[in-house]
Amino acid sequence: MSSDFSYDEVVYPSYVFQHIRPDRLAAIAAIHGIEMGDIRNARILELGCGDGANLLSIAYSMPESKCLGVDLSADRISEAKQNAKEIGISNAEFIFADICDLKTKDLGSFDFIIAHGLYSWIPETVCQRVLEIYRDCLSPCGIGYISYNTLPGWHLRGIVREAMLFHTENISEPESKINAALEFLEFLRRSAKSDSVYKSIIESEIESTKDRPPANIFHDDLAGINRPLYFKEFIEEISRFGLKYIAESEPVAFFDRKFPEETREALNRLWDDFIRREQYLDFITCSRFRSSLVCNVEANPEYQPNPASIESLWLASQATAIDEKANLTDNSTVEFRGPFNSTFQINHPFVKSTLGMLADVWPQRVPFAEISKHLRQTFSRLPDERFDEMFPLYRAFLLELFHSMIVELRAFCPDYKLEISARPEVSAFARWQVAKEFDYVTTLTGSNLVPENNLMRSTISLADGTRTKDEIAQSLKSDDDFSTFENLNEVVSENLRKFRNAGLLIG
Repeated sequence: MSSDFSYDEVVYPSYVFQHIRPDRLAAIAAIHGIEMGDIRNARILELGCGDGANLLSIAYSMPESKCLGVDLSADRISEAKQNAKEIGISNAEFIFADICDLKTKDLGSFDFIIAHGLYSWIPETVCQRVLEIYRDCLSPCGIGYISYNTLPGWHLRGIVREAMLFHTENISEPESKINAALEFLEFLRRSAKSDSVYKSIIESEIESTKDRPPANIFHDDLAGINRPLYFKEFIEEISRFGLKYIAESEPVAFFDRKFPEETREALNRLWDDFIRREQYLDFITCSRFRSSLVCNVEANPEYQPNPASIESLWLASQATAIDEKANLTDNSTVEFRGPFNSTFQINHPFVKSTLGMLADVWPQRVPFAEISKHLRQTFSRLPDERFDEMFPLYRAFLLELFHSMIVELRAFCPDYKLEISARPEVSAFARWQVAKEFDYVTTLTGSNLVPENNLMRSTISLADGTRTKDEIAQSLKSDDDFSTFENLNEVVSENLRKFRNAGLLIG
């Protein structure tokens, strides 16, 4: 690959991806039969790391790990090194290199290899080199992450992409190219026949484009290479390099509970031919993107998730009973409110009691052994035989709640504080994000939190472990932007409680 490419001219936006956290990937691997052991000292490689934001968030939350980022842009690698220095991260290294020139024997072995936003945008020969690196550098139970555009869904986006490419083929200046492409989409919207399928496709794609950064559109839609694949084609490609599919890093997108009963029954008949089942899912959902986990063949993953594997993991959930007085220990049906304001109903007493326990300590992660002990105590009057009979269904329910994004499964609990100290300290990574004007800050639990206002952003910056709550409020009071605010001490206290509840405090 040539180093003379558009990523130096148009900088791709920095992102921290919640679904690529190693503790989450290891948990998914565990429910598919791959036990990685203690991953807190893992070696992690990211190909196409950009300015390092994503890898640095991992390195910061896993200080015993060793992280390596590789990118073809010298400018982005220089930024990544500077970012690591500013945050104070010493367990991440960044190298400027062409993937095709990397020597696997020099790289060594990795527990996690990440390639996000890369595979569909590079030549096939480079894709082959990526898969060689995965094959040669993944540890025996190592997990590889690869995201890519998929068919049939990308056929729809492809219509828009090809139209934009045709219209802008003689425009080289990036900003002009992006503006011309978006203007042409609006022209197509106005020109397409009313109530036609084509017009609905154009309108849908414009809607999905409007909130994306211009640089994202430039690199994702107007790039010279964009190679979507059918899932079965991806499987054929990785199989040629001795790699095996495990699962998706975002299984909720392919969770079959949301489908009609007829569809679920048809899919259930395909568990013995799991790859074919996944391809059918892509046709059913019109999937256009996947983020797949792979491993070496020797790791021998189980395609069908095993609920019993949950017992080796940590759990967290912020779902709460809508009725605060609801009985969580009997067989009555209780309605809960989960993330994104979703609601669901549960009548299994073990599940209800577990959700109540997890909500009380959110965002704390709780090891399953502690949850099991809690259940034994709560249901001490239940005969052991009956308890054991109810347990398998309970674990199966928890697995469903994970696939529904109600319960989080993690391989370990990061080090964050659940009490507000005399001199509160927000994570250095979050304070760096505020300084760099990110729209969000990343918590130590791996979630991205959007500050509610500039006052909250300033509180994050000032909470560096050197000031008391009163001193933080006084510093805000001396700022012209906040000098007229009343009750700043109360606002600071409330913000700190929110930081604690989000997993942002380290001191």
